Amino acid sequence: MAKIDSFEQFLKGKHNSSSLKKIDYEKRGETWIKSVNELYKHIDAWLAPFESKNLLKMQKRPINISEDYIGDYKIDRLDIYLDDDLISLIPRGTLVHGGVGVVDMRGPGNQVRLVEEKWGEWIFYIKTPFLETREVNKPNFQEIIQTLVNA
Repeated sequence: MAKIDSFEQFLKGKHNSSSLKKIDYEKRGETWIKSVNELYKHIDAWLAPFESKNLLKMQKRPINISEDYIGDYKIDRLDIYLDDDLISLIPRGTLVHGGVGVVDMRGPGNQVRLVEEKWGEWIFYIKTPFLETREVNKPNFQEIIQTLVNA
């Protein structure tokens, strides 16, 4: 009988702890969209001087994403045109392992992943023979663009 009581206690504890961990998925989706827009503001600031010299062009376009628990929503992708080359930042979602959101950054020859490990903290995940990570900042962003175009 002790094993049944022990198992029942386990189930009750699990039930009580899971009710404390309820996620507000609507709020998470809203926070994700705001966070991606903040990332784009940084990128805009980093690249605006080059856009003003007509060396590149940036354009946002809405895309649709569907995620379990959150549902369907619209979010912007960011396209960066460098003459005939296109770099696209495409949000993939907020319900991911290892972070609170993922954006794929695709170029003509390759892609890297931007992972938001915590809200507002973005890291590049670069596939080389090993997984390399770098902070998402102006110099690294500009270097990644060059790498994606020249790959």
